[in-house]
Amino acid sequence: MKYTWIDTDAGIDDALAILVTLKNTQVLGISLSFGNCPQHMVLRNVTRILSAFLEQHPEYPVPMLCLSAAHSHSKLVKKDCDKADYDCWHGHDGMGDVPDFEASHGKVVREFQLTDFASSVQKAIDFANSKNQVLTVLSIGPLTAVKMLLEKNISNYNLITMSCAFPALFPASNSPGNMSSFNQPNSEHNIACDVESAAYVFDHAKQITVIDWNFTLTYYLSQPELQILNSHNTYLSEFHAQISQHLTTKLLESGNEQYLCCDACAAHFHFIQNNKPFESQKGTVKIITEDGENFGQSVFTQGEGNAEIIISYERDEFVKTLVNCVI
Repeated sequence: MKYTWIDTDAGIDDALAILVTLKNTQVLGISLSFGNCPQHMVLRNVTRILSAFLEQHPEYPVPMLCLSAAHSHSKLVKKDCDKADYDCWHGHDGMGDVPDFEASHGKVVREFQLTDFASSVQKAIDFANSKNQVLTVLSIGPLTAVKMLLEKNISNYNLITMSCAFPALFPASNSPGNMSSFNQPNSEHNIACDVESAAYVFDHAKQITVIDWNFTLTYYLSQPELQILNSHNTYLSEFHAQISQHLTTKLLESGNEQYLCCDACAAHFHFIQNNKPFESQKGTVKIITEDGENFGQSVFTQGEGNAEIIISYERDEFVKTLVNCVI
């Protein structure tokens, strides 16, 4: 059994990542950060995702739920984190603008008691240790919350993050980042939300595994594969079909038939890393915090270091995992 803590900013791709992780590990807690949308929207989105999953899997132990980071720690922020990124694919509410899905199916969004962030993560760490396991913190939003944990000397967990953009490691994609619309052409979204926190984490984390933006440009779902994912006769499959429609439409409008599922790549790697082959490179990562053209850029130096960048893993297993997460 793998034990997981998820820190998320709960956009559309986060939802798929959360479902993958819930289906394949025991999620002890989920913390809610700003990022794709403000924290109060993230709270609503995560309670909807959890409610949908528990509707289909009522036997699943209910994870702890807490607020982690409401604002960036960076002095310089070029991205507006106080409103939903409508132009960045997630809709006005951060999750596809289908707020009436539950009511139309005669379901309700459950209410969950919020707990304290740092003490809850420590509780999850202690629980995993009692089972002779190490907790994995899956960071699929800005790294602000991880910085907060490190500052409290809470670090005895495995850390996996969906962040950074290393075009030199992925010649087929070769994308410097995805934040051009926010005047950060060389930055990846989760880094751009809080550049200083990202720099702190890469400087201080004992070990950090990275799923890169360019990796996700290769490990995507084709439209036929997405249709298979959304075609099961289950509540979760229909839920995902509805919330993913906005992202699908935006991608098709931009001439891109690939359904990008960035955070689900990190969730899948967490699930398979101990028993499936993968390729990676190890080294160090420096985040450029000085204002200028390269602000927010991730610079990787291969060699000894605390960072491991995942280069490839079995794509068929990835697609299979995503399809099975809504069954």
